Amino acid sequence: MNKLDGIIEVLGDLPEDLTGLNHYIGLEISGRLHVGSGLMTAIVIKQLQKRGANCKIFLADWHTLLNNKLGGDKDLIQSVAKGYFTNTFTSLFESVGVDLGKVEFILGSELYDNSDNYWERFAMIATKLSLGRVAKSTTVMGKKEGDARKFSDLVYPVMQINDIFEMQIDIAHSGSDQRKCHVIAREVSSRIDKAKPFAIHHPILLGILKPPKEVIEGKQDIREVLSEIKMSKSKPKSAIFLEDDETTVRAKVKSAFCMDGNVTYNPMLNWAEFMVFPLEGQLLGFDDFESLANAFKQGEVKSQELKSEIANFLVKYTKPVHQSMKDNVFRNSYLK
Repeated sequence: MNKLDGIIEVLGDLPEDLTGLNHYIGLEISGRLHVGSGLMTAIVIKQLQKRGANCKIFLADWHTLLNNKLGGDKDLIQSVAKGYFTNTFTSLFESVGVDLGKVEFILGSELYDNSDNYWERFAMIATKLSLGRVAKSTTVMGKKEGDARKFSDLVYPVMQINDIFEMQIDIAHSGSDQRKCHVIAREVSSRIDKAKPFAIHHPILLGILKPPKEVIEGKQDIREVLSEIKMSKSKPKSAIFLEDDETTVRAKVKSAFCMDGNVTYNPMLNWAEFMVFPLEGQLLGFDDFESLANAFKQGEVKSQELKSEIANFLVKYTKPVHQSMKDNVFRNSYLK
């Protein structure tokens, strides 16, 4: 498997030539888009396109309803999907250099309405899975394992698995928090006579807020508290949103937690590794992340100059989005 920058895991032996293969990433329509979801998606899609893949953005309106986001208002969810998500991603893709002519936006409702056997396959998949296995996979909804309280919590992951087969996806892509559904999709594929999809996962980016002392000192595994310290739209002060203006971006980065010499927990280094180097190929004169991290650890690079360059990078790609989205009715009315 040839390396994809910004990807921390690949399930399956992904070939170098992806010509004709179908990729997708699914998104809940649950609020404002930040760089952890939007820019990471664009970085991966740009690389996949260069290798010949057909890329799809799945606007998961039904999943949003099942997770009771945006009040479970389906009309609002669909309006935001078409009016905010599609336009924001279009502006971002133009900024990053993604070929818009080779990206397809698909609304969940339209996919299901035009399908002859979606629900038949849904039922078939459901018969192949244990209740316990599905319950454990509800973490893809942002819930803790075992927190499923409603029947809709069990429907959601089975639909997510079925979406892959309905769209004939070869490469399922998501943040690492969606891994469980992809593992199940790969396992269940042979039981329903479908090809086993590849799966690729980008990391969940760290938020800019100061974490617990134990995390800073390396005494607590970041994975154990990732849901609390990640970049999250539910914690606006932790995130850089795609449509933030330049002043806001720079102010947020300036305030970000970034302890000189600390490479154990450092959001700025995290962003450098998974966003800056994949897009720019260098930072502060360093051609690879390991060299930058070592220089930072040794005190040769200080937090102030690292933050400054991270801010410049983010402004470069978010400023065009801000310019195109500042008057967007869905952003201004519903998503602030």
